Amino acid sequence: GDGFATAGSELLDDYEEGTFTPTLDYQNTSGLTLNYDDQTGHYTKIGRMVHLYISLQADISGSLVADNLSFSSLPYSIATSQGSVGSLVNIGNASGSGTDKNYTLQPSGTRLFFSNSQGNGNMAAIIGTGTNVLFQVGAWYFVTT
Repeated sequence: GDGFATAGSELLDDYEEGTFTPTLDYQNTSGLTLNYDDQTGHYTKIGRMVHLYISLQADISGSLVADNLSFSSLPYSIATSQGSVGSLVNIGNASGSGTDKNYTLQPSGTRLFFSNSQGNGNMAAIIGTGTNVLFQVGAWYFVTT
């Protein structure tokens, strides 16, 4: 543009900031106890792009199996036609071999599923259990139209 807000296509007409309450969803909850200490979610939506930050801390106990684990209750549905989302995930204080490692997140509706760098799911048992397990996530994705 020319630096002036004169043409309709150059105006920023779709901007939103807000909060949401993210949740952890385990595919198999049999024998699982999950108590949240903190569930914080912030997002900024600019046009079709959503940038979000999640800080979730929980006490997780019980027997976990190698099933899918996801974040749900995202503020907007993810446009899967745009491919994978961009993300950075850090997990601390968990008992599994997957703690303190980074993961990618795969889109599905208003959920982001954990996967390893090869795109494989079933990360619940690898991440493990613990007290004050901390999930910190920065992600960005396109919304459905």
